[in-house]
Amino acid sequence: MPKLPGVNHLQAVKAFEKAGFHIVRQGKHNDSYSSKPQFAEKIAMEKTIPFAEVLEAADQLSLDEQETLLDILHRRTIEHRRAVLAKDIESAQEEFRLGNARPVTPEELTKEILS
Repeated sequence: MPKLPGVNHLQAVKAFEKAGFHIVRQGKHNDSYSSKPQFAEKIAMEKTIPFAEVLEAADQLSLDEQETLLDILHRRTIEHRRAVLAKDIESAQEEFRLGNARPVTPEELTKEILS
């Protein structure tokens, strides 16, 4: 996979600001951008682009760039699923801590599901 060209961080910030994004959180090694001030607590890059435009833009990429894009999207999907799973686990642990859930054996769970 080819290496992506480097971009000066100041140029990147200016490009994001020109595109309508603004910094919502600034960290030591990274900044997070948002185009919607009312959702400033969200730490992500947000800008709505119609799906068809995304596909058209992807078609303009070289084959290597498309493969890189797929790899990035795959990794982001995995990260998102992990975050959702972690949230579900945290919620289940809280329910258990509050006494709203109890441990059961697989047999008990199967019996409950089938009844």
